[in-house]
Amino acid sequence: MDAVTRKLCALLDRDDVELQCSAARVLGELGSAGREVRLCLAKHLKTQNLTLKHYLLSALERLPGREALPYLFPLLREGGKVQERALALIGSCGPAAVQEGRRLFAGADEEFRKLIVRIFGALGTVEACAFLVGCIPGATPDLRRSVGLALREAMEKLPAAGKKLLLKKIDALFSSPKGTVSAEVAAAGVMLLGCAADPASLGKLIRAAAPDQPAPVREQALLALARIDIPRARAREVVAALVPALRESDYANVVRHALAVLHRVEFPGTLAAKLDEELRGAHPAVRSFLLSKMSAFGSKENIARLIGHLNAGSFDERRAAQEALAGIPAAAAEILKELDAAKDYEAAMRLVSILKAQGAKPDAAEKRRLFDRMEKLRAAGDARAAAYAAALTVADPAFLISRVLGVVRRLKSRKAFAEADALFATLARHAPLDDELKFERAVVKLRRGLPDLASSQRDEHEGLRLIAELLRQEGFPLLRRLKAEKALGPEELYHVGFHFAEKLFAQREFGVALLRHLASRSPRSKAGTAARRKLEIVGAPVPKRS
Repeated sequence: MDAVTRKLCALLDRDDVELQCSAARVLGELGSAGREVRLCLAKHLKTQNLTLKHYLLSALERLPGREALPYLFPLLREGGKVQERALALIGSCGPAAVQEGRRLFAGADEEFRKLIVRIFGALGTVEACAFLVGCIPGATPDLRRSVGLALREAMEKLPAAGKKLLLKKIDALFSSPKGTVSAEVAAAGVMLLGCAADPASLGKLIRAAAPDQPAPVREQALLALARIDIPRARAREVVAALVPALRESDYANVVRHALAVLHRVEFPGTLAAKLDEELRGAHPAVRSFLLSKMSAFGSKENIARLIGHLNAGSFDERRAAQEALAGIPAAAAEILKELDAAKDYEAAMRLVSILKAQGAKPDAAEKRRLFDRMEKLRAAGDARAAAYAAALTVADPAFLISRVLGVVRRLKSRKAFAEADALFATLARHAPLDDELKFERAVVKLRRGLPDLASSQRDEHEGLRLIAELLRQEGFPLLRRLKAEKALGPEELYHVGFHFAEKLFAQREFGVALLRHLASRSPRSKAGTAARRKLEIVGAPVPKRS
């Protein structure tokens, strides 16, 4: 130590906080101090002056070394920023920190031990982890939890070789002969195996999850299995071990955790019938889960089993069966058959949602059959007709539109507007309306009832609303189509022209053009005369009488 450094260290002994803080700062800034300087700075950490303590810590952060360790550990009791800085400095000392921590651990109280455990976890070395594992048998439940959390953090930092050595020590915790360790200690060992997430531990964890194991051990084993990547080749082993656990009464500690593991495992195809048997009397969550797993099996027998669950049990069970069938495209044909047997609209729509999820594409004959069935149900006033419209929308919307257009036009020719309106009502919930169908529906709505011209609610008339939509569609020859529409007489055309002539811009132009057409085509009719009068009112040119 040179003379200047010696004088600076001497200033730390003065009874002047400002001088002490300045000396600590300069020593830190010099950055080349040796063991004696670090020891001098560390000894003064006993001070009660918080400001000085922070200056001393700042200097030691610039001059790291193991000499400060005996003086840093007591600072862990202080809390706040002092504790945080002490923790960081201790952690920077590496193996030396482990030695000092081990020395202090034996005589420390519970809270101080937790702080040492925290440091060891942050260090993440093999030596630190090995010491923590050794603490578990004699630890209180609270301290054991702290050790477990610290080890979980530390194991993420360990190299493969270090983790392997540690696993041997952990394995010994629950592999000891029965009676040599408590269930709680064994459970802690199992938990740590899960933290290591080593597939090589799979067999041990499966055995630890067996019904003959103590409850704490089983619970931790199940939690550990949920953290391990289970190889496909060992899926059958895991399923065979855990599916029986789903029948147990302890949902919170056994069944729930077993479900978490099994969710991640691919079930063997031969288990479909067995899973269906397991559903009987099972917890609702188990029933839903097993049904979801049955989506992996596309046999006719399994499809039939799942269909049987669509209208039975709880809502969650029905939804699980629905989702399972949605994952089996081969089930589409059976679902279509089942659609005919659906008892109500809701049941039918559940089946349609399955078809939609499957992307089902029935052949031409089946589409014709579905349409004919829809029409039969509609004629009978059966709400299930809407479900068939939805099914055809899923299968082939263009086919549905084409068939509906044909039916509507035939009904129009027979002036069966009420029946045509009922057909549109069937489509309204699920099927799309293209421009042609919008036009036809507008015509049908106008024939079913004209809007009150004196009412401010004309915009709500569906026929006028649909015409307004078509006006916004570029390329649709609305005016020409209305002029040529045989189902619409002068009165209907007058109501349409009257309504839109009172609007602005393109809508006004359309309304005026329709009124002019009516005034020219039927100049002496009641509607033609009214059209001329309306044109005068809105300030539009009136055609000359011929």
